[in-house]
Amino acid sequence: MVVTRKHDGSPRRTVDLSPLNKFCQRETFATESPFHLARRVPKGTWKTVTDAWNGYHSVPLRESDRHLTTFITPFGRWRYTRAPQGFLLSGDGYNRRFDAVLSDYERKERCVDDTIHYDTDLEQHWWRTIDFLTRVGRSGIVLNPDKLQFAERCVDFAGFRVSESTIEPLPKYLDAIRDFPTPGSTTDIRSWFGLVNQVANYAQLRDTMAPFKPFLSPRCVFLWSPVLEEAFQTSKQAIMEAIREGVEIYDMQKRTCLRPDWSMHGIGYFLLQQHCHCASGMPDCCPGGWRITLAGSRFLSPAEQRYAAVEGEALAVAWGLEQTRGRRGHRP
Repeated sequence: MVVTRKHDGSPRRTVDLSPLNKFCQRETFATESPFHLARRVPKGTWKTVTDAWNGYHSVPLRESDRHLTTFITPFGRWRYTRAPQGFLLSGDGYNRRFDAVLSDYERKERCVDDTIHYDTDLEQHWWRTIDFLTRVGRSGIVLNPDKLQFAERCVDFAGFRVSESTIEPLPKYLDAIRDFPTPGSTTDIRSWFGLVNQVANYAQLRDTMAPFKPFLSPRCVFLWSPVLEEAFQTSKQAIMEAIREGVEIYDMQKRTCLRPDWSMHGIGYFLLQQHCHCASGMPDCCPGGWRITLAGSRFLSPAEQRYAAVEGEALAVAWGLEQTRGRRGHRP
C-alpha cells in the first residue's frame, strides 16, 4: 500500500494489483465516448447531474475470492471486500451493473460515475429525480452531495458544459491546452495528441496537428526545432479558438448537412444544421445560417494515402457517416 495526497488534501490509498490482473480475464462492456453521450441531451431541457461516490466500492467481491486482493500495510495484511481501483474487472463490471440498475429509466445518459437525466417539464423532472435517487439508493450506490447539480438549464457532465443550445469543453481543458509545456520527448508529443483528441469533435484539427504527426512513429527520432516550437505555439492558439464557442446541440427538426473533406494527407467532416430561414436550404446561404453540431478529422494511413481521388472522397463520406451516425434511434 502506498498513500498519496488527493487534490483536496485527503489521503488516497493505492495498491499495485498488476500481479493479480495477469491471471484474470477482463469482462468486456462497451461504452461510448463522453462527447457522444453529452451531445444526445436535447435542447431546452431541465437537467440533473449526479456523481457516484467511490463507485467501484459499491460492487461486492465474492467472499471466496477476497483473499486474492490481499496487500501489505504498515499495520499488517489487509484485503478488499469490494471491487478496488486498479483491478482489471472493476471498470467493466461496475458499468454493466450500473447500466442494469438504470436499464428501464428513460431520458438519461451515464458516463462511469456521472449520470445526467433530463425533461422538458420541471414538475415531471422533480418527480423523476426522486425516482432516480430512490432507485440508485436501494441498489447500494452512494452519491456525492457536493457534486449534485439539480434541475438546471446548464450543467457540467462528463467533461463538457451542456447548456440549453450548445456543448462546450470545460475551462480546465482550455487551460490545459494553453499551459501545455513545450514537448521534450516523443512521450510528450503523444500526451499532446491525447489532450487534443479530447476536444477533437469541435473542429477539424488535422492540419493544425500535421507538423507533429511524424513523432508518433517509433522510427522518427525526436528533435525539436525553432520551426516546430513556432508551429506548436500557433497550434495551441488555433485549437483554443476553434473549440472556444463549442458546438450546437443536434436538433431532430432542423435541416442537416454532412460536409466531408478529403486531401492526400487526411479526411474530415462538418455536420451542419440550418438555423436561418433562407429558402435555398443550402449551406453558406447566409453568414451564421448554418452552425456546426459536430466536427472531426484524422490522418490517412499509408495505404489510404495511395487511394485515387474518387476513392479518397468516398472514404471521407463513409467515415463521416460512421462518425455522425445516430444512437438509440437518433439519426441525423
